[in-house]
Amino acid sequence: METQTIPTTQELYDSLPERAERIPGEERYILARGLENTDENRKDLGLLYGVYGHYIRRFQLKSKGIRGRNNKLESRVYLELQKIGEAKVGMICKNLNIPNSHIYTTLNSLIEKGLVSFKYANKVRVFGATSPETLKLLFDKKQEELKDQEKSLGNLIESLKKLPKNKETESDYQYFEGENALKNAIFEVYSTSDENSEMLLFSSQAEAWERLNAFLMEMHKIRVKRKISLKMILQNSSENLQKIISERKKLGYVEIRSSNFNNKAEFLCTKDSVFILDLSKKNNKPCGFLIKNVVFVSLFEEIFDFIWDKSE
Repeated sequence: METQTIPTTQELYDSLPERAERIPGEERYILARGLENTDENRKDLGLLYGVYGHYIRRFQLKSKGIRGRNNKLESRVYLELQKIGEAKVGMICKNLNIPNSHIYTTLNSLIEKGLVSFKYANKVRVFGATSPETLKLLFDKKQEELKDQEKSLGNLIESLKKLPKNKETESDYQYFEGENALKNAIFEVYSTSDENSEMLLFSSQAEAWERLNAFLMEMHKIRVKRKISLKMILQNSSENLQKIISERKKLGYVEIRSSNFNNKAEFLCTKDSVFILDLSKKNNKPCGFLIKNVVFVSLFEEIFDFIWDKSE
């Protein structure tokens, strides 16, 4: 037996993309990596998972969900050829206990992928598996396809941004619920506000949003990078008040005052939107309203200016 041609489990592991061992099946991988969910992609990835899954089972390694469903026969044929070296159709079918009628389609598919080659001996085709490194080439091909699709997606996004907006729509209201939804909304506000503009933030108690502080500091970095200045009103009753002020002043583009208000909610004003948030600990699902309406923006600006003048 030509054991030197059999790929080790580690070699096969290294040929798979990062995190593949945690993805239950090729379709999950396709979706996670952004590949098109086509028959061809499912077929190729099914083969690769089948090969890797065989070795997982053979060496009794603990790895869940890696198995070839669509290409089980291709996986078996490929691994059999890796094990025995070269073989005619009859031997392959005998060893795997499969009918001849199924083998030719499978072998042709493996040949097209570059995983199997053949030669003629006495006018009969003899098949053999190519180097295990070919498995990595197959994944590299998928990665290249993914890069092309990412580029196409980027072009599509830019095209969509250039589409004419409906000028008759003067207002836009959105409701967000849950921490992840709020983070996405906050990121959008900070990353799309006009450069060199100004934000107004009337904060609730710091204890309400302390679990988000690391994320919020990253948002402030985005704000500073875009040269957006911030006027911020904090509550005197907030714990670690001086630390909060120091962290934000260190980044720059911020002016902070404190007030004696004890509000449970807070709001953030930009040039064309106001974001009202409830981040209180008592609320298991933090929520917020994002309002894009110049009338509401003007109203909240006036409220902020009134409180700002009475704050220290």
